[in-house]
Amino acid sequence: PRVAMLRLLTWVIGTGSPRLQVLASDTLTTLCASSSGEDGCAFAEQEEVDVLLCALQSPCASVRDTALRGLMELHMVLPAPDTDEKNGLNLLRRLWVVKFDKEEEIRKLAERLWSMMGLDLQPDLCSLLIDDVIYHEAAVRQAGAEALSQAQAVARYQRQAAEVMGRLMEIYQEKLYRPPPVLDALGRVISESPPDQWEARCGLALALNKLSQCLDSSQVKPLFQFFVPDALNDRNPDVRKCMLDAALATLNAHGKENVNSLLPVFEEFLKNAPNDASYDAVRQSVVVLMGSLAKHLDKSDPKVKPIVAKLIAALSTPSQQVQESVASCLPPLVPAIKEDAGGMIQRLMQQLLESDKYAERKGAAYGLAGLVKGLGILSLKQQEMMAALTDAIQDKKNFRRREGALFAFEMLCTMLGKLFEPYVVHVLPHLLLCFGDG
Repeated sequence: PRVAMLRLLTWVIGTGSPRLQVLASDTLTTLCASSSGEDGCAFAEQEEVDVLLCALQSPCASVRDTALRGLMELHMVLPAPDTDEKNGLNLLRRLWVVKFDKEEEIRKLAERLWSMMGLDLQPDLCSLLIDDVIYHEAAVRQAGAEALSQAQAVARYQRQAAEVMGRLMEIYQEKLYRPPPVLDALGRVISESPPDQWEARCGLALALNKLSQCLDSSQVKPLFQFFVPDALNDRNPDVRKCMLDAALATLNAHGKENVNSLLPVFEEFLKNAPNDASYDAVRQSVVVLMGSLAKHLDKSDPKVKPIVAKLIAALSTPSQQVQESVASCLPPLVPAIKEDAGGMIQRLMQQLLESDKYAERKGAAYGLAGLVKGLGILSLKQQEMMAALTDAIQDKKNFRRREGALFAFEMLCTMLGKLFEPYVVHVLPHLLLCFGDG
């Protein structure tokens, strides 16, 4: 009853106490040795091999580790792709994925078994790996995304990159669709909508992130037309974050040579997107992407100034996410706009202290902190900002000016950290007075 024993032992390893896990692991490798075909032993049947291959997709690292050790015992009787195409290709796929496991020990074991069997990549593998990318276990999705990108990186399969990328985008649309609940004639729910398949979409974002290194220039723009606005506006915040990471990874790899084709995509979106809260997340991401793209431009490039102007304008978006992202993009771009920085600081100071919109004042504080970080701490003195803020915090007539100055101090502390410490002593008496503010 070897198949039933293997199933039971993998279950014990995944759920038992540490002591039981060790006993079950030893038993499993001994059991596999007894059907290894060596020294007059029995030959393992395909069903036994399948139990072990299935265990390689377990969320539990101990199960994956032991399954690999079991397969190493059976290496003489495992199916090879050239003699048993279907089972051999399945084995090849499972081993290739587990070679990119997040646990180093497991990666080493898989590498040893791969070399022991003298395996080599097959052209059909890339399309099969997509199923691992959308698997319901995070460990398999992560390894699958890495495995897919490494298979693509092998020179002879690079031409498949465009095809694989297109397929990933198609699957994203399939996984995004959620059928409405089924109602009866009276409008009562007969069956609920199926659960949202956000894990699969996260896996697709991970795969696009890893694949970004293998793309050639012609594939970069279509990928960003997929990111903006659809993928970056996913209904699930985890997917949005993974998609933004993928977009940033693509920009870091290909931004420099694609600046001219990507900027219009972002500009067009910012110009035409509805001014609606549901688009805040995309707006934030697009602004971050524009800021990241601008880092690849030369300081003297005329495009940098309009981008900085857009970043500054985006500070008025009533969303903390957007304002934080803009502030973090500004410092590296400041050297390119040094001569205009004084004017920008004056405008932001005016907005901070005079605007009657809360979001605009808060955004101006973020922007000022970003500019000061880029210009250096001395700019606080050179631009007479501290004097202006100290005056504003003491303005008894206008509460907005006092509040604006407090926003600025908060953001300067957040963005500059320790560098702002010398100024804290001067701010402290005013803060104490503000605690008793009407």
